[in-house]
Amino acid sequence: MQEKKLNPAYAFNPERDLPCLRDDLYDGNWFLMLEDFNLRLKRRPAVFRLTERIKDDAEYIKSIHLPNLTLKEAYAQALTASNSYNIKTDFKEKKKVTKRDLKNLSSVLKCSDSETGRDIAELIDSYLSRKSA
Repeated sequence: MQEKKLNPAYAFNPERDLPCLRDDLYDGNWFLMLEDFNLRLKRRPAVFRLTERIKDDAEYIKSIHLPNLTLKEAYAQALTASNSYNIKTDFKEKKKVTKRDLKNLSSVLKCSDSETGRDIAELIDSYLSRKSA
């Protein structure tokens, strides 16, 4: 039996599809999406292609979408992600956000008992390094 070829118009396109997935599944939050990817990777999916796709998509988000966030958006998304995973911080939403605010949030998350908190801190650091480059 011949294998059917997928119409290229229906193939996964990260530029088009990742923002849609982010909006539909993660309430528009890149940090939540990336942390979900990290958690999926740590469970070692049985399907190798899925693992490679997650790695590729995570790198795409980190290089293309995270740098486009404003400081306030990055702060709000990181805070929402940490709260979604029940990581307790004393941080609150702010009207004006500085790089120092993000660095402080990252520092607190790095010291948390949660591996997820440390992962979110890594995402913040990645965001800050790409933003300053």
